[in-house]
Amino acid sequence: MGVAVIDDGATGGSNANAGSLHVQMQSRFMRLYRRTSRGMEQQLPLYPKAVAFWQALQSRLGAIST
Repeated sequence: MGVAVIDDGATGGSNANAGSLHVQMQSRFMRLYRRTSRGMEQQLPLYPKAVAFWQALQSRLGAIST
């Protein structure tokens, strides 16, 4: 199966803020749905570790940040 990607090169939104947006959405979800999100706050310490991992991978691959 062939695939064609057509892209004008312009960013369609903020790609630099995607990680923090996810944390903000988690926070909102925990506030609005306390009963169904019990224990979710235990994941919060993983967020800084994930950021550090992705930054190290970006550096290792020589990627250019936008």
